[in-house]
Amino acid sequence: MIYGKNWSDILQSQISQRNTIEENIYWKKKTPEVHLVDSFNNFPVIDFKKERIMLGWRYEIEQLDAPKTGTRFHSGMIKQDISSQVFWGDGCSDEMRDAIVNDVRIPNSGIPDFILIKDPEEIQNADDVFSNIENIREHAREHNEMRASFLSQYNRWLEDKNKWKTEGFSRDFAVWVEWNVIGGNLRGRPVLNQPLERPSGEVIQNLKNCLEEMNIPYEPDFDFELLRDRLTDDTISIG
Repeated sequence: MIYGKNWSDILQSQISQRNTIEENIYWKKKTPEVHLVDSFNNFPVIDFKKERIMLGWRYEIEQLDAPKTGTRFHSGMIKQDISSQVFWGDGCSDEMRDAIVNDVRIPNSGIPDFILIKDPEEIQNADDVFSNIENIREHAREHNEMRASFLSQYNRWLEDKNKWKTEGFSRDFAVWVEWNVIGGNLRGRPVLNQPLERPSGEVIQNLKNCLEEMNIPYEPDFDFELLRDRLTDDTISIG
């Protein structure tokens, strides 16, 4: 793990960070006036118009000044200098560092020496590649700031197919939504203090169990209107 043995505490501190507007602008947060932790707590977990239910947020590390790093609703500061781990896997496992080819271990074959900085659509020939590669360690010295980004993953209802669709079932969430049935109503709230402890498949099963407890079919006969008046007051919805 990039952050070492205290990785969970570090991720929790990133999730709960409260920055100034200026700091959020610097880290390219789409709504800089809103603290990151509040962006999680106040985010709609059920969207009636787009017919989707929030499962959680995946964790990504992005180079802050990379050409295509844009703003995100859920992004924030990484205090640690982890550029060497991100760029060339400093401290990675032996299996990642040394590839095995024809039963022969090739030392450091998994560690890059160079980095290509070029839009793929602009690469037409080999010269476009070799004229744009840089020494990866020299590049990291000038581009060492990394941003914590949290990518939303939904359970989306496909009306024409009468089934749900999501982007995989095995990825662990940095922040995930816990579903409960309270007084016959569905409650969904983000869990901020258990990063990477719940994969999307388990969150889906949790949601499915709650719907069945409420006598709402999960599929193929699900209808969002069945949830319209059956949410707890602290379950945030839109649409």
